[in-house]
Amino acid sequence: TVNPDTGVVSFDQLNAIWHGDSVNPDDVETLTMASAGDLLIRATVTDADGDADTADVNLGAGVFSVRDDGPSSFAPMSSIVANAASGASVASLDVFGNTGADGLGGTVFVGTDGAQLFQTDGSTAVTSGGESLFMTGFGTNVLNVETAGGTSVMTITLNPNADQESDDLYTVEVHQKIDDGSGFIFDDFSAAPAGNNQWIGLDSDGGDIMADINDSEDLLITAPGDEVNTSSADLGVANQWTDGGESLRLDFVTDLRRDGASDEMDFQGYTYDGHYMVSNFSMKMVQVQGSGSSAVGFRIYNFDDTLPNKKDLAAGSTSVAIIAASVVVTAADGVTPVNPSNYDVIMDGATNTLYVSGLEQGQTVSFDGASTFEAVEIINVNGESNPEGGNFSGYQPFGAGGFGYDSPVAGNDVPMEFDIALEDGDGDSVPGTIGLTVTPNDGVIMGTAGDDALGGANTDDTLIGGDGNDILTGGDGDDIFLWQENDADGGTTENPIIDTITDFNVSGNDTLDLSDLLVGEHDGTGMNADNLVDYLNFTSDGTDTVVHIAPAGDGNVTQEIILQDVDLTSGGTLSNQDIIDTLVASNNLNTDS
Repeated sequence: TVNPDTGVVSFDQLNAIWHGDSVNPDDVETLTMASAGDLLIRATVTDADGDADTADVNLGAGVFSVRDDGPSSFAPMSSIVANAASGASVASLDVFGNTGADGLGGTVFVGTDGAQLFQTDGSTAVTSGGESLFMTGFGTNVLNVETAGGTSVMTITLNPNADQESDDLYTVEVHQKIDDGSGFIFDDFSAAPAGNNQWIGLDSDGGDIMADINDSEDLLITAPGDEVNTSSADLGVANQWTDGGESLRLDFVTDLRRDGASDEMDFQGYTYDGHYMVSNFSMKMVQVQGSGSSAVGFRIYNFDDTLPNKKDLAAGSTSVAIIAASVVVTAADGVTPVNPSNYDVIMDGATNTLYVSGLEQGQTVSFDGASTFEAVEIINVNGESNPEGGNFSGYQPFGAGGFGYDSPVAGNDVPMEFDIALEDGDGDSVPGTIGLTVTPNDGVIMGTAGDDALGGANTDDTLIGGDGNDILTGGDGDDIFLWQENDADGGTTENPIIDTITDFNVSGNDTLDLSDLLVGEHDGTGMNADNLVDYLNFTSDGTDTVVHIAPAGDGNVTQEIILQDVDLTSGGTLSNQDIIDTLVASNNLNTDS
């Protein structure tokens, strides 16, 4: 535009101008028209007696230049997620405020599709069920982590937002437990001798059972009264199938090995140090004959390793009950639960036998013991008596494999890092890194001294964010969100610590536990609810509720908790005392330790 009074020419940029050099965020683009004279400004000067002179300035010949602007460095929040098939977290992506003048282009994962996933140290492979994991989705905002066979184990999704900081997030979803030293899946039998044998052994190291004696947690497999038939992926009895009335027995033993000159062809030709305990069991229906389904019976046992003859497995066994309500059947993808209406579960308390019928090829069945156990018996019950009347009939032989368990031994954290890039409107980019730790699903998820995103599973979890501004996601289940004594020490009245809960369930049994954080709210004889209004103030914008906390009850708010998508004020109609009374009565608030 031209100011006719002053002759000043103004150049206003309305949209981002593309700069071709994505490496240099300061490169310059100069306005040059395709043909000379396409963009001229003509100035005419007239003096007092009417003499005039005219001159042209070619504005399309390098008069205007636009210097590029690039995005700023950004630091996504680290995530700590429960190591379970339902573990999930929501974390800040930190794109907001860092896109630069060109605006947001997008965020993508950086790497090569098919790359194997390693822990942060770069050398320790991340595995699930003993299988290596590989990544796809580089160059996009969705990264998939899966086994070589395509089973989905984890998904990370980037959802950048340059306009709304609270929506500038990434999510982590765990679909299948990652190996952390607390469990294992035996699904590769290639190291065991093929064909029919009296017994076979599987070393958790994946090699020959005689290769090393290192206290490994191994698997001893027998077929009571018959022979075990082995292929690379599944087992049968005397042939590739487990037929009606036939059974396999799996004993969880340490340092399984051949006994002297004996081998797998010899009856009881094994020895071992002792049994180890597991808390649950899973099995994959690798094959089902024909196009039908199978009926499988399970019994679990503990074993007396003090007996002089540890090879007599039946004599040293004591049965353990199975929790029928814990049975889960998943589809062939290893993730999707099968509708319980498609299979039947019966628990016979008289014999401690669990019956699961209607199992199809590719499906995996899992269950928990009422206590820890050390052996599992797997029976094809077709033709056997049904505790609810009649017999199991019409069911097919099967080949079993993918034997998995969880150990009560505490697992370890599995730390990982994922490279990403923030791109602006004309392609300039800066690198960033997402730090992710999957932590044992033992019911407590603990944050660090910094800003963290904590994610629980569909179980009862306790989430402790610790210092910093944290984002907490409990998942399904009755979750406790707990603040410790000094968690608000880093906050001030001008800049309080702000923690966010993404899924607080007021109608359920989620709990805000402030018993360690609040000082002086207890009068020595019981909680004085009237006193809590000195500590807690509730505000809402109609969508979220903010809990303003003065830990000492002195009006100095140094901690805030945002409850997303929850309006405790009921549209501003409830007082602080009303809200406190309701939360305490429904066990959604604990202030008394």
